Amino acid sequence: MHRGWLDIGTAGRLTLTEQGREGLATAKEHMDRVRAELLGDITAEEYATAVSVLQRVTDNLAQGLS
Repeated sequence: MHRGWLDIGTAGRLTLTEQGREGLATAKEHMDRVRAELLGDITAEEYATAVSVLQRVTDNLAQGLS
């Protein structure tokens, strides 16, 4: 709210202001560029496999800690 990106709308819910929508769009553009740089030539299938394997590793770790 201190940056002017959020306002309190109806029913007391937070809503994005026009400045907030612009900031969100800028952040999305930035993240799209960063993601493209990081992934390089990694295919969507390879990425999905990596995420799946890492999720299983974290699940295994969580089970080992409980």
